[in-house]
Amino acid sequence: MAYKYAHLRAKAIQLRTEKQMTLDEIIECLKLPKTTIYGWIKDLPIPQTEKQSAARLRASHKNRDNAAALRQQAYQRGWEEAPELLKDATFRDFVVLYMAEGYRRDRNVVSIANSNSQII
Repeated sequence: MAYKYAHLRAKAIQLRTEKQMTLDEIIECLKLPKTTIYGWIKDLPIPQTEKQSAARLRASHKNRDNAAALRQQAYQRGWEEAPELLKDATFRDFVVLYMAEGYRRDRNVVSIANSNSQII
């Protein structure tokens, strides 16, 4: 039975790889069940339409802008609260330790790295 549809399977793979057709478009073209065609093309990459790519780009920019706005709010709040917070010696020491030993790989996380546990 599998050999009966070998030419249709080859056609489905060709439509997916060469013409970048989606599953629904291939189903419409070949008039076969969705599960059959999906089984043939499931390991092939899914083509991205221009609309999907544009939507993904817009969402990425929106997320970036939202994160930047939140970060800016946190910076502003830090500037406003700093004079009062720096009166606390423990907090001030933490800030100095972060300036000396902290790393800034991620702008949204405060991390301190030192191999000497006595310092931390």
